[in-house]
Amino acid sequence: MNENLTVIVGGGISGLSCARYLQERKMPFLLLEASSRLGGRVQTDRLDGFLLDRGFQIFLTAYPEAKNLLDYKKLNLKSFYPGAMVRYRGGFHTLSDPWTRSQATLKTLFSPVGNAADKIRIASVRTRARMLSLDEIMNQPDGTTISAIKEIGFSDTMTESFLRPFFSGIFLESELNTSRRIFDFVFRMLASGENTLPENGMAAIPEQLASSLPEGSIRTDAEVTGIKSGSVVLRSGEEIPCGKIVLATEEPVTRKLLGIKEECQYNSQTTLYFSTGKAPIDEPLIVINGEPDAFITSLSVQSNVASTYAPSGRSLIAVTLVGNPQLSDDDLVVKVKEELSGWFSQVKDWDLLRIYRIKYSLPDQSPLAVKERLNWLGQANGKIICGDFTETGSINGAMLAGRKAAEAIA
Repeated sequence: MNENLTVIVGGGISGLSCARYLQERKMPFLLLEASSRLGGRVQTDRLDGFLLDRGFQIFLTAYPEAKNLLDYKKLNLKSFYPGAMVRYRGGFHTLSDPWTRSQATLKTLFSPVGNAADKIRIASVRTRARMLSLDEIMNQPDGTTISAIKEIGFSDTMTESFLRPFFSGIFLESELNTSRRIFDFVFRMLASGENTLPENGMAAIPEQLASSLPEGSIRTDAEVTGIKSGSVVLRSGEEIPCGKIVLATEEPVTRKLLGIKEECQYNSQTTLYFSTGKAPIDEPLIVINGEPDAFITSLSVQSNVASTYAPSGRSLIAVTLVGNPQLSDDDLVVKVKEELSGWFSQVKDWDLLRIYRIKYSLPDQSPLAVKERLNWLGQANGKIICGDFTETGSINGAMLAGRKAAEAIA
């Protein structure tokens, strides 16, 4: 047995972050990734000059863990405008952050999305989130996001036309049963930094994390199918002896490797990418669907944010839905275009590039799911487990979990 070697199972953001921190401590490790590419759920595919992130994703510059690990300048981050465009009552209404776009304050204040009191409540939530430390946010009494929204006193109109669809798109669940701690965490991140896309796609993040790791410390196409005391077993039958094992896989895979039979809950998303010669909107804004009985959750023209996402003369549109509709791809495209045809002209001429149905996109972060997760994590028999599901379902949570795993080893 190589007692000094740590084997990290999983080459997503958590595993790569753990590897980076072990490298800083000059501790030997071997990272094993089951697929042919690093990054886990943070991937970008290239197709005919387009950059297609696997499922709609954005990077928040306020993530404290990311500031420690990433070189933002090298990522060449491109920013969305702060706020959102809301589709409501048959029209589009822009809600901007008055702290960063003061020229849009009056337009936001007199928008029919919510009332003046709702805008004041948004300001108070923003102020509270910025004043609390991250430890205070994560240790406050818990509840659901929807209960927090009701407690704050937002109007039904503000809740249903903006807050529910906006946070549904972030949490990937429409009931807003996600922990209010996550709600406050996200609010703090949104209020403290920018929403961005890396110039070369979201995959540039794991690529940068991996770029400085020692040669020979990473193996791809190396699926771990079993773990023992002092070794891991690959699907090929190869057994790798080691001193410590870090499970940095998604929650369902981690449970399987630990022999936990109960199914875990998770949140899914479906993203359709279209190309067109003329973008339906000109601004780098996310369009939130605040109409009743909405099918689509949000729309974004990715090439408005980062021109590198589309070839010259074309625009790239991402249309996102919460969950995985039980429709064929053809029927899904018809239904999406039918709804969008009420928003924009020429939708029928948009060309479908690809559909991503991301079954496990985020862990379930409801208080009940968190409690159940803590129960089984407490029965992991000393195994070192890291993943965003152990912290917050975000890039920051994944990096934090990786750092904590490395600290546990050290």
